[in-house]
Amino acid sequence: MKQALIACAAGALLVAPGASAKPTKTDRTNAAKECRAELGSTDATREAFNSEHGTSKNAFGKCVSSTAKEEGRAQGRGQQRRQGVQGRA
Repeated sequence: MKQALIACAAGALLVAPGASAKPTKTDRTNAAKECRAELGSTDATREAFNSEHGTSKNAFGKCVSSTAKEEGRAQGRGQQRRQGVQGRA
């Protein structure tokens, strides 16, 4: 039982750093492109964007920020997996 608890705690320590990975400039650029595509040019796509991100002046910025953070976290998890595989070899 004690060993299982220690193993869980060690696993949590490995996951935590990747969860706070900062988005890179590339992440922000890609996020802006994704949000621009999501915003679209038709009334239907704009209405869908507004329902997802709100109608305030900074709704596009919020979309970019949240999307970039998601991409940064995803990259952080990928780097951890690669490091974990290298560490086992």
